[in-house]
Amino acid sequence: MAAWAEETEIRGEICLMIAGNDNPEMPVEQTFDDLSIAELVEKLMTEQGLSSKDAIKETAKIRDLKKQEVYQAFHGF
Repeated sequence: MAAWAEETEIRGEICLMIAGNDNPEMPVEQTFDDLSIAELVEKLMTEQGLSSKDAIKETAKIRDLKKQEVYQAFHGF
């Protein structure tokens, strides 16, 4: 494609199509099922530098839970 772009005058928009996952058995998203909710929140805070609020929100999204449930589990309520 790079050679084609060098030889051809590009006019307008270009659409690049990329194939999907060739290995559907390979997990695309991790759920971290081996970690407790509190451990996952801590992991996100440490490894991604998220605030506790953002880590709780992300954990709720990953685990398909309500933010309130994650908040309570994280803070020990």
